[in-house]
Amino acid sequence: MPPSAPGEPNDGAIRVYMRHYFSYSHLQAAKRAARRAEAVEQQGDRVQQDELDHRADVITAIVSAALYLEAAVNEVFQDASDELAHPPHSLRGVRVTADRVALLRAFWAATSDGQKVRTLAKYQLLVHAMGGLPLDEAGITWQRAQTVIVLRDYLVHYRPESVSRAVEHRFTRRLAGYRITDNPLAGEGHPWWPERALGSALGHWCVDAATTFVGDVSSRTGLLKQTPIRSASRAPLM
Repeated sequence: MPPSAPGEPNDGAIRVYMRHYFSYSHLQAAKRAARRAEAVEQQGDRVQQDELDHRADVITAIVSAALYLEAAVNEVFQDASDELAHPPHSLRGVRVTADRVALLRAFWAATSDGQKVRTLAKYQLLVHAMGGLPLDEAGITWQRAQTVIVLRDYLVHYRPESVSRAVEHRFTRRLAGYRITDNPLAGEGHPWWPERALGSALGHWCVDAATTFVGDVSSRTGLLKQTPIRSASRAPLM
């Protein structure tokens, strides 16, 4: 009989432990919020409460898209670190050799479980560990995903600022090339950021940017195609 894990009663009982994965939930939250915002826009009636709910949904879509990017890669590294991949078995349904699993664990340990490296850099490490072609950090797929994270950071760590149509906001410059449709609830006299920018189109764009990036990583590694919601084991995963 294997020894009990730290903190586990040594009574010989068999216990089942559940591991939950939130990346898929974050993605669904982003999609649903963008759809809700779009529904408000299509109503056409400019009711103040609807506008408040609309902005909340757009912000939720942006933040949740970034949370999806954060969680999806963390889940893979943590599974490998916690020895959920036992070659010649699989990691997320993909056969992974012992040396690649060891490299994933080493990366995770060296970065304090990912705390010492930025989100998209974790994906680059994942691609490297799996022997895939490196991600193009100057390419549009990377830059769009990075923009989602920058928007999330701005909203989460928000500090009030004064804006004017006469002065171009940094997000106006950053998002200008993506042809994102204006928020139809905003008046023409408002600066583009934030009133005209924070519409369902931006929410949908963030979802697409995040999923396209993860899809690119998946094509290079074979991982991230299947996102579980939960898993079970007979040993606690520390």
